[in-house]
Amino acid sequence: MDDNDQRGGVSKIYQHILIFKGDALVVEGAAGAATGGTWLQPHTALSFLLAARRLLDTTLAIGLAEIVRPIAYLQRHAFEVALKDVTNLAYSVAAGKKWLEAQSENRNSKPPEPETAKFEHRLPEVEMEAGAALQAIGSSLPDGVKAMVKRLSEIENKVPDRWRYSTVKDRKPSFPAKTRIPIGKIQDELESLFETVFVFTTLDDARKGDAPLFAQLVLEYEAISQRVGELGAEGALPNKPLQRMWSPQGHRRRIEAPTWRRPHR
Repeated sequence: MDDNDQRGGVSKIYQHILIFKGDALVVEGAAGAATGGTWLQPHTALSFLLAARRLLDTTLAIGLAEIVRPIAYLQRHAFEVALKDVTNLAYSVAAGKKWLEAQSENRNSKPPEPETAKFEHRLPEVEMEAGAALQAIGSSLPDGVKAMVKRLSEIENKVPDRWRYSTVKDRKPSFPAKTRIPIGKIQDELESLFETVFVFTTLDDARKGDAPLFAQLVLEYEAISQRVGELGAEGALPNKPLQRMWSPQGHRRRIEAPTWRRPHR
């Protein structure tokens, strides 16, 4: 299917997060919609990116000036969350590897507590942590991710709250000079990045060809899970980001950190 193909009026990239009942999109109207619980944990990063896309597609060009900052914030936040998702999953993979090593010496060893992405909003620092977490497990961030960090950071100019508030430090205007923000181009580039780096559908899809970085990490995590299970270890690796995965047919399932139990003899 081409990247621009539509299903129910929604771009292909977002099919991974929208809720389908068979082939019909489940909505609750303008009054509200459900979220949370076992099956309705959102893919937060993609959700913010989808919100930005909806605003771009439904707003006349003449009206974009009033909402350019909210759109830019949604885009930027989606990117930050995606980076932190990768960081957390890399930390979980590292913890799993450490547990496998411990299991070889002591079958009763407890699973280590993985690190968690820092409470940090400056994109260069978020990128640095993600890069270090990936390097520790023999992986790295694609160049496209680094380029997007550089691009957004230049607009922010070291003030990540610039999008959210009318004034920043010392009550100076967030944008004291007229600034053109290419939100349309940024949206297209982010959607491309999400498709090639941050999106994960199913394990079967992830095993085909050049899988996105996030999918590669999920596969590695699942391999560790299987190996630990074969060793008969008890416990679970916490802190794996909850991911809802969608097959091309729209069927949903969820992945959580599994709990391993010793097999019955």
